[in-house]
Amino acid sequence: MSAPEADLHRPAPESLPAGSWKHGPLAGGAAVTAGALAALGMPWWGWLAWALVAGASASVLQARAGAPMRRTAGRAMALMHRLAERGAEATNTQELAELGEFGDALARFIDHQRTLDQSVARFLGHLDELPERIAQGNREVDESGAEIEEAVEETASLLAHISSSIRSINTEVDSLSRSTEEASTSILEMSSTNEEVARIAGSLHQSAEASTTGVHQISASIRQVADSADAVQSMAEESAAAMVQMDRAIQEVSTHVTDAAELTDRVNEGAQEGTHAVSETIDGIAQIRDQTADAKNVIERLASRIGEIGEIVNVIGSINDETNLLSLNAAIIAAQAGEQGKAFAVVANHVKTLAQRTASSTQEISALIQAVQEESGNAVHAMAAGIEAVEVGVERSRKAGEELGRIRQSAKDASSRVAEISRATNEQSRNSKHVAEAAQRTSSMVQQISSAMSEQSEAGETLLRNAEESLELCRQVHRSTEEQRESGRFITESINAIGEMIRSIQQNTESHGAASDSMSSAVGQILEIGRKRGDGTRLLQAHLEGLHEEVQNLAGSGRTDAKTH
Repeated sequence: MSAPEADLHRPAPESLPAGSWKHGPLAGGAAVTAGALAALGMPWWGWLAWALVAGASASVLQARAGAPMRRTAGRAMALMHRLAERGAEATNTQELAELGEFGDALARFIDHQRTLDQSVARFLGHLDELPERIAQGNREVDESGAEIEEAVEETASLLAHISSSIRSINTEVDSLSRSTEEASTSILEMSSTNEEVARIAGSLHQSAEASTTGVHQISASIRQVADSADAVQSMAEESAAAMVQMDRAIQEVSTHVTDAAELTDRVNEGAQEGTHAVSETIDGIAQIRDQTADAKNVIERLASRIGEIGEIVNVIGSINDETNLLSLNAAIIAAQAGEQGKAFAVVANHVKTLAQRTASSTQEISALIQAVQEESGNAVHAMAAGIEAVEVGVERSRKAGEELGRIRQSAKDASSRVAEISRATNEQSRNSKHVAEAAQRTSSMVQQISSAMSEQSEAGETLLRNAEESLELCRQVHRSTEEQRESGRFITESINAIGEMIRSIQQNTESHGAASDSMSSAVGQILEIGRKRGDGTRLLQAHLEGLHEEVQNLAGSGRTDAKTH
């Protein structure tokens, strides 16, 4: 069975009144024509016009039964079959119901058609004007379709711009992610450096404490030597004043000189140890100074990179503002499109919501970056202060080393002079004639020793104060390095939080891109449907023009047959 015959014998829908489509081939032809018009997107009055033409043609054919009228009706039915072949199954239920009711009325009209020839003639006259009215309606449909197509094309262009913006955001977010990873690497390196500085500061603190203890011992030894020198001087004076007690005084002087020699040896050894400790202290402080300077440079580079991250976040914020404005424009366009723009309005609202979320995340990132920059500045200032303190410690340690050198030299001089005293006492012991003279020399030498011991005592006190100050500086350096290590941990945690936010932004922009692509596909489908509708409208216009000619021929044939009869 051919497609037109299948349409002629298609069963009536259950939603229509019973008997509406059970009036033979004429009603089937009306259904075929209605299906064709529904496929072309015509309103109900277009269906009614086609049904009237089909009914009038069949009525005149049955009333006149002339060969010309049969040929005209045959051409009209063939035209309806062609429309049915190009039609679609989907039709509006209400319009089909109205068309079914018209089929029932048309059946009743056929039953009384022999008495309505004059009414048919008037009907044909009005029908002659109907194609022009339908053509006018089609032109209006074409104009509205062109406007819709233009709006859809503009929407597609807007979506393409949005997709481009989203791709640009993805590029910037990738760049920001790479910068954050580099910053995280630098922070890890800085943390490792801070740990090393803290370890060295601890070692320096221990060395300073040991050096301070040694200086205390040196100072005590110097005081003992000074006391011994005073005793030796007293002995020498007594020897010079009392020759009777020369032997005993010489023995006592010899004993004290021996003690003094031992004390000077200990002072010399303590001074050497102090000099070595001060040298190690200077080396350790120099290492701390170098490593602190390196850490300061790393933090300054980190602050610079964080500033670059802030600029990128500002770019993201401006792009987000532009996206928000574009979503607002899309919502306005969707509102102007009316019912057809509801779906696009929902998508535009979703884009606006995502843009707002992106703006909130960008503000949080900016706050974190500002906090990191402040902490970096504090760390740089703290390191600068630490470097200055280390420089002061180096200078004081150098002075302490010089003082220890002088102490060691004085100890050597004292040892040499004590040796001379020992030789002198031995000589006095062997030769009593020179006792007085030796006693005078001894007194003079002991005075020199006493003066040297006084100087050594003052130098020892100065060295002790310097050692205590150096110890306090080491404590400050140790505390500063501990604070710096805590700051490094905080910066590391902040950088990790920034990385998490950047990954969240990447996920949001990817979802934006997928939604934009879906919207572009939907707009393309809408544009294609609009173009197909325009093609169907133009095809319907061509058929209407052919129908107009057929109606005019049919009306002329009817008038000719009426005159013949």
